[in-house]
Amino acid sequence: MRARAVSTAAMLASPGSIPHQRRSRRHCPEEEWRAYVQGQDGNRQYQLMKLRFRRQFVGRWPKLSGRFGTPLVERVGRLHGESYHRPAYPVSFRARTYLVYLGLRGYTTFDYPWLFAPGQLAIIEPAAALGIGLGAKQLVDDAINLGFNPNSARQAMHWSVSRIALHTGIFDVTAITEDHIAEALQAIRFFADHPDLERFYPSRQRYLGGAAKNWITHLHQLQVVLYHRGQVATEPRKLMPSWKPPLVLPPQMQAVAEKWLAARRLTDRPSTVDKLEFAIRRFGDWLGEHHPGRAGLVRDQVPVTAHRRPARHHVLWRPLPAHKRSPLRRLLVRPNEPAGHEATGGQKGAAATLHRGSETGHRGQHQRLLPEGGRHGVRGQGRSPQGQVVAPASGRTHIPARHPGQ
Repeated sequence: MRARAVSTAAMLASPGSIPHQRRSRRHCPEEEWRAYVQGQDGNRQYQLMKLRFRRQFVGRWPKLSGRFGTPLVERVGRLHGESYHRPAYPVSFRARTYLVYLGLRGYTTFDYPWLFAPGQLAIIEPAAALGIGLGAKQLVDDAINLGFNPNSARQAMHWSVSRIALHTGIFDVTAITEDHIAEALQAIRFFADHPDLERFYPSRQRYLGGAAKNWITHLHQLQVVLYHRGQVATEPRKLMPSWKPPLVLPPQMQAVAEKWLAARRLTDRPSTVDKLEFAIRRFGDWLGEHHPGRAGLVRDQVPVTAHRRPARHHVLWRPLPAHKRSPLRRLLVRPNEPAGHEATGGQKGAAATLHRGSETGHRGQHQRLLPEGGRHGVRGQGRSPQGQVVAPASGRTHIPARHPGQ
Protein backbone atom coordinates (compact mmCIF):
# COMPACT_ATOMS: atom_id res chain seq x y z
CA MET A 1 0.00 0.00 0.00
CA ARG A 2 1.37 3.37 -0.95
CA ALA A 3 1.37 6.15 1.58
CA ARG A 4 -1.20 8.18 -0.34
CA ALA A 5 -3.74 5.38 -0.46
CA VAL A 6 -6.90 6.02 1.53
CA SER A 7 -9.96 3.84 1.86
CA THR A 8 -12.71 4.75 -0.56
CA ALA A 9 -15.19 4.71 2.31
CA ALA A 10 -13.22 7.43 4.07
CA MET A 11 -12.55 9.32 0.85
CA LEU A 12 -16.20 9.51 -0.16
CA ALA A 13 -17.47 10.27 3.32
CA SER A 14 -18.99 13.73 3.36
CA PRO A 15 -21.01 14.61 6.44
CA GLY A 16 -24.02 16.81 6.10
CA SER A 17 -25.18 19.37 8.61
CA ILE A 18 -24.63 17.90 12.08
CA PRO A 19 -26.29 19.78 14.94
CA HIS A 20 -23.50 19.54 17.54
CA GLN A 21 -24.52 20.21 21.08
CA ARG A 22 -22.89 23.40 22.27
CA ARG A 23 -20.60 22.95 25.23
CA SER A 24 -19.12 25.69 27.35
CA ARG A 25 -15.96 23.62 27.93
CA ARG A 26 -15.35 24.19 31.59
CA HIS A 27 -13.72 22.43 34.52
CA CYS A 28 -15.79 20.48 36.97
CA PRO A 29 -15.78 21.57 40.63
CA GLU A 30 -12.84 20.23 42.59
CA GLU A 31 -15.15 18.64 45.16
CA GLU A 32 -16.84 16.62 42.42
CA TRP A 33 -13.53 15.29 41.14
CA ARG A 34 -12.37 14.51 44.67
CA ALA A 35 -15.51 12.51 45.38
CA TYR A 36 -15.10 10.59 42.13
CA VAL A 37 -11.45 9.71 42.83
CA GLN A 38 -12.13 8.66 46.39
CA GLY A 39 -14.91 6.40 45.18
CA GLN A 40 -12.54 4.48 42.89
CA ASP A 41 -10.34 1.55 43.79
CA GLY A 42 -6.80 2.41 44.74
CA ASN A 43 -4.70 3.25 47.73
CA ARG A 44 -4.32 6.66 49.30
CA GLN A 45 -1.20 7.49 47.32
CA TYR A 46 -2.96 6.80 44.03
CA GLN A 47 -5.86 9.06 44.96
CA LEU A 48 -3.55 11.88 45.99
CA MET A 49 -1.69 11.51 42.71
CA LYS A 50 -4.91 11.89 40.68
CA LEU A 51 -5.85 14.99 42.67
CA ARG A 52 -2.38 16.45 42.11
CA PHE A 53 -2.56 15.82 38.37
CA ARG A 54 -5.82 17.76 38.15
CA ARG A 55 -4.40 20.70 40.11
CA GLN A 56 -1.42 20.85 37.76
CA PHE A 57 -3.70 20.75 34.72
CA VAL A 58 -6.01 23.46 36.04
CA GLY A 59 -2.96 25.54 36.89
CA ARG A 60 -1.77 25.25 33.28
CA TRP A 61 -5.21 25.98 31.77
CA PRO A 62 -7.43 27.83 34.27
CA LYS A 63 -10.00 28.15 31.47
CA LEU A 64 -10.48 24.87 29.71
CA SER A 65 -11.43 26.61 26.46
CA GLY A 66 -7.90 28.03 26.24
CA ARG A 67 -6.47 24.53 25.94
CA PHE A 68 -8.04 23.92 22.54
CA GLY A 69 -5.87 26.58 20.93
CA THR A 70 -2.72 24.76 22.05
CA PRO A 71 -0.78 22.65 19.50
CA LEU A 72 -1.88 19.04 19.31
CA VAL A 73 1.45 17.63 20.49
CA GLU A 74 1.12 19.50 23.78
CA ARG A 75 -2.53 18.59 24.23
CA VAL A 76 -1.81 14.89 23.70
CA GLY A 77 1.23 14.92 25.97
CA ARG A 78 2.98 11.66 25.12
CA LEU A 79 4.48 11.24 21.66
CA HIS A 80 5.47 8.15 19.70
CA GLY A 81 8.35 6.22 21.25
CA GLU A 82 8.29 8.07 24.57
CA SER A 83 8.15 6.37 27.93
CA TYR A 84 5.04 6.56 30.06
CA HIS A 85 7.22 7.86 32.87
CA ARG A 86 8.86 10.63 30.81
CA PRO A 87 6.36 12.11 28.34
CA ALA A 88 7.16 15.31 26.48
CA TYR A 89 4.26 17.17 28.12
CA PRO A 90 3.51 15.41 31.41
CA VAL A 91 0.77 17.81 32.53
CA SER A 92 -1.45 16.96 29.54
CA PHE A 93 -0.58 13.26 29.48
CA ARG A 94 -1.31 12.68 33.16
CA ALA A 95 -4.62 14.53 32.94
CA ARG A 96 -6.18 12.20 30.35
CA THR A 97 -8.29 10.45 32.96
CA TYR A 98 -9.59 13.82 34.13
CA LEU A 99 -10.32 14.94 30.56
CA VAL A 100 -12.25 11.75 29.75
CA TYR A 101 -14.25 12.33 32.94
CA LEU A 102 -15.12 15.85 31.79
CA GLY A 103 -16.26 14.52 28.42
CA LEU A 104 -18.41 11.78 29.94
CA ARG A 105 -19.98 14.21 32.40
CA GLY A 106 -20.84 16.65 29.63
CA TYR A 107 -18.43 19.44 30.59
CA THR A 108 -16.71 19.44 27.21
CA THR A 109 -16.34 17.75 23.84
CA PHE A 110 -13.15 16.87 21.98
CA ASP A 111 -11.83 17.20 18.46
CA TYR A 112 -11.14 14.02 16.53
CA PRO A 113 -7.35 14.60 16.19
CA TRP A 114 -7.03 14.49 19.98
CA LEU A 115 -9.11 11.31 20.08
CA PHE A 116 -7.03 9.69 17.30
CA ALA A 117 -3.51 10.74 18.29
CA PRO A 118 -3.09 8.63 21.49
CA GLY A 119 -4.06 5.42 19.66
CA GLN A 120 -5.39 3.73 22.79
CA LEU A 121 -7.69 5.78 25.02
CA ALA A 122 -9.67 4.24 27.89
CA ILE A 123 -13.28 5.43 27.64
CA ILE A 124 -15.59 2.44 28.11
CA GLU A 125 -14.26 1.50 31.57
CA PRO A 126 -14.56 5.02 33.06
CA ALA A 127 -18.03 5.30 31.53
CA ALA A 128 -19.08 2.05 33.18
CA ALA A 129 -17.72 3.29 36.52
CA LEU A 130 -19.93 6.37 36.15
CA GLY A 131 -22.95 4.27 35.24
CA ILE A 132 -22.90 5.40 31.60
CA GLY A 133 -23.49 2.48 29.24
CA LEU A 134 -23.20 4.40 25.94
CA GLY A 135 -25.55 1.78 24.45
CA ALA A 136 -22.66 -0.29 23.15
CA LYS A 137 -23.80 -3.57 24.72
CA GLN A 138 -27.00 -3.74 22.71
CA LEU A 139 -25.09 -2.85 19.55
CA VAL A 140 -22.66 -5.70 20.23
CA ASP A 141 -25.53 -8.15 20.63
CA ASP A 142 -27.07 -6.96 17.36
CA ALA A 143 -23.74 -7.31 15.57
CA ILE A 144 -23.29 -10.87 16.86
CA ASN A 145 -26.79 -11.76 15.68
CA LEU A 146 -25.83 -10.45 12.24
CA GLY A 147 -22.89 -12.84 12.13
CA PHE A 148 -19.97 -10.68 13.26
CA ASN A 149 -17.28 -12.19 15.44
CA PRO A 150 -18.05 -11.40 19.11
CA ASN A 151 -14.60 -9.99 19.86
CA SER A 152 -14.53 -7.97 16.66
CA ALA A 153 -18.05 -6.64 17.26
CA ARG A 154 -17.24 -5.67 20.83
CA GLN A 155 -14.11 -3.79 19.82
CA ALA A 156 -15.84 -2.08 16.89
CA MET A 157 -18.89 -0.91 18.82
CA HIS A 158 -16.91 0.24 21.85
CA TRP A 159 -14.44 2.22 19.77
CA SER A 160 -17.00 3.82 17.44
CA VAL A 161 -19.65 4.76 20.00
CA SER A 162 -17.17 6.13 22.55
CA ARG A 163 -15.37 8.36 20.03
CA ILE A 164 -18.58 9.70 18.54
CA ALA A 165 -19.92 10.37 22.06
CA LEU A 166 -16.88 12.36 23.21
CA HIS A 167 -16.78 14.30 19.94
CA THR A 168 -20.47 15.16 19.63
CA GLY A 169 -21.73 14.91 23.21
CA ILE A 170 -24.34 12.35 22.10
CA PHE A 171 -24.61 9.44 24.53
CA ASP A 172 -27.77 7.92 23.09
CA VAL A 173 -26.93 5.45 20.31
CA THR A 174 -30.40 5.88 18.83
CA ALA A 175 -29.40 9.47 17.99
CA ILE A 176 -26.35 8.45 15.93
CA THR A 177 -26.95 9.15 12.26
CA GLU A 178 -25.22 8.46 8.99
CA ASP A 179 -23.72 11.95 9.10
CA HIS A 180 -21.95 11.19 12.37
CA ILE A 181 -20.32 8.13 10.82
CA ALA A 182 -19.38 10.08 7.69
CA GLU A 183 -17.83 12.81 9.83
CA ALA A 184 -15.69 10.28 11.68
CA LEU A 185 -14.56 8.69 8.40
CA GLN A 186 -13.67 12.08 7.01
CA ALA A 187 -11.71 12.91 10.17
CA ILE A 188 -9.70 9.70 9.77
CA ARG A 189 -8.79 10.74 6.23
CA PHE A 190 -7.87 14.30 7.24
CA PHE A 191 -5.72 13.10 10.14
CA ALA A 192 -3.50 11.26 7.65
CA ASP A 193 -2.43 14.70 6.35
CA HIS A 194 -2.00 16.29 9.78
CA PRO A 195 1.42 17.99 10.02
CA ASP A 196 2.12 16.31 13.38
CA LEU A 197 1.02 12.81 12.37
CA GLU A 198 4.50 11.32 12.60
CA ARG A 199 4.83 12.60 16.15
CA PHE A 200 2.23 9.98 17.12
CA TYR A 201 2.68 7.19 14.52
CA PRO A 202 5.86 5.80 12.91
CA SER A 203 4.84 6.99 9.44
CA ARG A 204 1.84 7.98 7.37
CA GLN A 205 1.87 4.60 5.69
CA ARG A 206 1.84 2.77 9.02
CA TYR A 207 -1.08 4.91 10.17
CA LEU A 208 -3.12 4.22 7.03
CA GLY A 209 -2.36 0.50 7.02
CA GLY A 210 -2.82 0.04 10.75
CA ALA A 211 -4.92 2.31 12.95
CA ALA A 212 -6.87 4.04 10.19
CA LYS A 213 -7.76 0.78 8.49
CA ASN A 214 -8.99 -0.72 11.76
CA TRP A 215 -11.05 2.35 12.61
CA ILE A 216 -12.72 2.38 9.20
CA THR A 217 -13.62 -1.28 9.72
CA HIS A 218 -15.10 -0.43 13.14
CA LEU A 219 -17.25 2.33 11.66
CA HIS A 220 -18.33 0.05 8.83
CA GLN A 221 -19.58 -2.53 11.32
CA LEU A 222 -21.43 0.18 13.23
CA GLN A 223 -23.07 1.37 10.02
CA VAL A 224 -24.15 -2.18 9.17
CA VAL A 225 -25.78 -2.60 12.58
CA LEU A 226 -27.51 0.78 12.42
CA TYR A 227 -28.72 0.04 8.90
CA HIS A 228 -30.42 -3.15 10.07
CA ARG A 229 -31.85 -1.20 12.99
CA GLY A 230 -33.35 1.31 10.59
CA GLN A 231 -31.28 4.27 11.83
CA VAL A 232 -29.21 4.54 8.63
CA ALA A 233 -30.93 4.84 5.26
CA THR A 234 -27.96 4.11 3.00
CA GLU A 235 -27.02 0.47 2.65
CA PRO A 236 -23.34 0.00 3.63
CA ARG A 237 -20.84 -1.42 1.20
CA LYS A 238 -21.04 -5.19 1.07
CA LEU A 239 -17.29 -5.36 0.40
CA MET A 240 -14.77 -3.08 2.00
CA PRO A 241 -12.87 -1.01 -0.60
CA SER A 242 -9.49 -2.23 -1.76
CA TRP A 243 -6.33 -0.66 -0.40
CA LYS A 244 -4.08 -2.17 -3.04
CA PRO A 245 -2.78 0.26 -5.69
CA PRO A 246 -1.74 -0.97 -9.13
CA LEU A 247 1.70 -2.53 -9.39
CA VAL A 248 4.07 0.14 -10.75
CA LEU A 249 7.63 -0.81 -11.70
CA PRO A 250 10.01 0.05 -14.54
CA PRO A 251 8.57 -1.40 -17.77
CA GLN A 252 10.94 -4.35 -18.12
CA MET A 253 10.74 -5.25 -14.42
CA GLN A 254 6.96 -4.97 -14.40
CA ALA A 255 6.60 -7.26 -17.42
CA VAL A 256 8.80 -9.90 -15.78
CA ALA A 257 7.05 -9.52 -12.41
CA GLU A 258 3.57 -9.89 -13.91
CA LYS A 259 4.64 -12.94 -15.92
CA TRP A 260 6.20 -14.51 -12.83
CA LEU A 261 3.11 -13.85 -10.70
CA ALA A 262 0.87 -15.27 -13.43
CA ALA A 263 2.91 -18.48 -13.37
CA ARG A 264 2.71 -18.70 -9.59
CA ARG A 265 -1.08 -18.30 -9.65
CA LEU A 266 -1.33 -21.56 -11.59
CA THR A 267 0.15 -23.63 -8.78
CA ASP A 268 0.24 -21.63 -5.53
CA ARG A 269 -2.40 -20.68 -3.05
CA PRO A 270 -3.91 -17.20 -3.53
CA SER A 271 -2.56 -16.11 -0.14
CA THR A 272 0.96 -17.14 -1.19
CA VAL A 273 0.72 -15.17 -4.43
CA ASP A 274 -0.56 -12.15 -2.51
CA LYS A 275 2.48 -12.28 -0.22
CA LEU A 276 4.86 -12.56 -3.16
CA GLU A 277 3.17 -9.65 -4.91
CA PHE A 278 3.43 -7.65 -1.71
CA ALA A 279 7.15 -8.44 -1.58
CA ILE A 280 7.62 -7.18 -5.14
CA ARG A 281 5.73 -4.00 -4.30
CA ARG A 282 7.94 -3.33 -1.32
CA PHE A 283 11.02 -3.98 -3.42
CA GLY A 284 9.76 -1.47 -5.99
CA ASP A 285 9.14 1.08 -3.23
CA TRP A 286 12.62 0.45 -1.82
CA LEU A 287 14.22 0.79 -5.25
CA GLY A 288 12.40 4.05 -5.90
CA GLU A 289 13.36 5.44 -2.52
CA HIS A 290 17.03 4.45 -2.42
CA HIS A 291 17.83 4.28 -6.15
CA PRO A 292 15.30 6.59 -7.85
CA GLY A 293 17.37 6.97 -11.01
CA ARG A 294 17.47 3.22 -11.57
CA ALA A 295 13.79 2.78 -10.75
CA GLY A 296 12.85 5.36 -13.37
CA LEU A 297 9.73 6.38 -11.48
CA VAL A 298 7.45 9.06 -12.80
CA ARG A 299 8.24 11.47 -9.99
CA ASP A 300 11.85 11.69 -11.15
CA GLN A 301 11.00 12.18 -14.83
CA VAL A 302 14.09 10.14 -15.70
CA PRO A 303 13.79 7.46 -18.40
CA VAL A 304 15.23 4.05 -17.66
CA THR A 305 18.32 3.71 -19.82
CA ALA A 306 20.75 0.83 -20.08
CA HIS A 307 23.24 2.30 -17.63
CA ARG A 308 20.52 3.24 -15.15
CA ARG A 309 18.69 -0.06 -14.98
CA PRO A 310 18.63 -1.92 -11.67
CA ALA A 311 21.96 -3.62 -11.20
CA ARG A 312 22.33 -7.29 -10.36
CA HIS A 313 23.23 -6.63 -6.73
CA HIS A 314 19.96 -4.72 -6.28
CA VAL A 315 18.03 -7.93 -6.83
CA LEU A 316 20.16 -10.92 -5.87
CA TRP A 317 21.39 -11.88 -2.44
CA ARG A 318 25.14 -11.35 -2.30
CA PRO A 319 27.70 -11.83 0.47
CA LEU A 320 27.84 -8.06 1.07
CA PRO A 321 27.71 -6.06 4.30
CA ALA A 322 24.25 -5.89 5.85
CA HIS A 323 23.65 -2.26 4.84
CA LYS A 324 24.31 -3.11 1.16
CA ARG A 325 22.23 -6.24 0.91
CA SER A 326 19.19 -6.14 -1.32
CA PRO A 327 15.87 -6.24 0.51
CA LEU A 328 14.30 -8.50 -2.12
CA ARG A 329 15.57 -11.66 -0.46
CA ARG A 330 14.32 -10.52 2.94
CA LEU A 331 10.95 -9.60 1.46
CA LEU A 332 10.50 -12.96 -0.25
CA VAL A 333 11.41 -14.85 2.89
CA ARG A 334 9.52 -12.60 5.32
CA PRO A 335 7.13 -10.44 3.27
CA ASN A 336 5.33 -9.13 6.38
CA GLU A 337 8.54 -8.05 8.08
CA PRO A 338 8.96 -4.29 8.77
CA ALA A 339 10.99 -2.49 6.14
CA GLY A 340 13.77 -1.43 8.49
CA HIS A 341 14.36 -4.91 9.94
CA GLU A 342 17.59 -6.67 8.99
CA ALA A 343 17.32 -10.37 8.28
CA THR A 344 19.50 -12.65 10.34
CA GLY A 345 20.64 -14.72 7.39
CA GLY A 346 19.73 -17.96 9.12
CA GLN A 347 19.75 -21.28 7.38
CA LYS A 348 15.96 -21.54 7.25
CA GLY A 349 15.50 -18.23 5.44
CA ALA A 350 18.30 -18.84 2.94
CA ALA A 351 17.14 -22.37 2.20
CA ALA A 352 13.58 -21.18 1.71
CA THR A 353 14.78 -18.57 -0.76
CA LEU A 354 16.84 -21.02 -2.79
CA HIS A 355 14.06 -23.60 -2.77
CA ARG A 356 11.54 -21.01 -3.89
CA GLY A 357 13.81 -19.77 -6.64
CA SER A 358 14.68 -23.24 -7.92
CA GLU A 359 11.07 -24.31 -7.74
CA THR A 360 10.06 -21.29 -9.81
CA GLY A 361 12.77 -21.93 -12.37
CA HIS A 362 11.77 -25.56 -13.00
CA ARG A 363 8.02 -25.43 -12.54
CA GLY A 364 7.33 -24.69 -16.19
CA GLN A 365 9.40 -27.67 -17.33
CA HIS A 366 7.68 -29.98 -14.81
CA GLN A 367 4.23 -28.93 -15.94
CA ARG A 368 5.08 -29.58 -19.57
CA LEU A 369 6.15 -33.10 -18.62
CA LEU A 370 2.98 -33.82 -16.66
CA PRO A 371 -0.04 -35.19 -18.59
CA GLU A 372 -3.06 -32.96 -19.11
CA GLY A 373 -1.38 -29.93 -17.58
CA GLY A 374 -1.05 -31.34 -14.07
CA ARG A 375 -0.59 -28.74 -11.35
CA HIS A 376 1.67 -30.63 -9.01
CA GLY A 377 5.38 -30.25 -9.52
CA VAL A 378 7.76 -33.18 -9.57
CA ARG A 379 9.75 -31.80 -6.67
CA GLY A 380 8.24 -31.59 -3.25
CA GLN A 381 9.40 -31.27 0.33
CA GLY A 382 11.72 -34.14 1.19
CA ARG A 383 12.09 -35.20 -2.46
CA SER A 384 14.66 -32.69 -3.66
CA PRO A 385 17.40 -34.19 -5.86
CA GLN A 386 20.67 -35.09 -4.22
CA GLY A 387 23.53 -32.66 -4.52
CA GLN A 388 21.29 -29.60 -4.31
CA VAL A 389 22.64 -26.22 -3.35
CA VAL A 390 22.76 -25.80 0.43
CA ALA A 391 22.61 -22.44 2.16
CA PRO A 392 24.32 -22.50 5.56
CA ALA A 393 23.64 -20.04 8.35
CA SER A 394 26.29 -17.60 7.11
CA GLY A 395 24.22 -16.82 4.03
CA ARG A 396 26.93 -17.99 1.58
CA THR A 397 26.00 -20.72 -0.84
CA HIS A 398 28.02 -23.92 -0.91
CA ILE A 399 28.33 -25.83 -4.17
CA PRO A 400 29.08 -29.52 -3.54
CA ALA A 401 32.41 -30.59 -5.04
CA ARG A 402 32.21 -32.75 -8.11
CA HIS A 403 33.76 -36.20 -7.62
CA PRO A 404 35.87 -37.81 -10.31
CA GLY A 405 33.82 -39.58 -12.85
CA GLN A 406 30.76 -37.35 -12.41
